[in-house]
This record gives sequence, C-alpha cells and structure tokens, in this order.
Amino acid sequence: GGPITAAAVSGGTVDVGLLFTSDGSIERQGLVLLRDDRQLQPAESIIPLVRRDAIERFGPAMADALDRVSLQLTTGDLRRLNALVAGGSPPDAAAARWLDEHATGTLASE
Repeated sequence: GGPITAAAVSGGTVDVGLLFTSDGSIERQGLVLLRDDRQLQPAESIIPLVRRDAIERFGPAMADALDRVSLQLTTGDLRRLNALVAGGSPPDAAAARWLDEHATGTLASE
C-alpha cells in the first residue's frame, strides 16, 4: 500500500488495493474505504512515542498534552491531516487547525 497502490486504484489499473486507513490519498483521491468484515488485516494502532530525555527536558506537561491529543485524534482526523499535508499544507499549520477544531482548555496553546 502507498502512493503507487492509490494511483493504481484511482487510475482504474486495479479495482481494490490495501492502504493504511490514515493514508491521505483516500481523502484526496476520493477513494472508498471497505469494511474488513472477514478481519483479514490486523489493527495497526497509532501510538505516540516520545524519548525519555524529551520528557525530562520539557516536563510532564508535554506527555499530558500528547495524551489528550491521542484521546481525541481519530483515524479519520489523521487521514484528513495527512491529506492536507500531502496537498501542500505545512504540517504545523494542519496540526494547529486540528487543535483549533478539537482542543479544549489550554491544549490549543501548548
């Protein structure tokens, strides 16, 4: 799965392809997600990781902010963010947009 697969599906070379559900080309190319009713593909959850020295440098507030984002960020949100970045939006601008739409309290300013 990836750009070649998405292009092959969009171009009609193949009818079905395997992509990550967070792939921005799904949004950008108007592809349709199919339900894996036979559970052929295992779940591949996205988990934020941070180095211990980063927590030591920036403090536990950084881990708390990541945890709050992780609780709210859906696969669909991530797919839309990836589509924005693939379309030329700077990653920090896409992230700020998501925070403005979803964050509460002081999370948006952290």
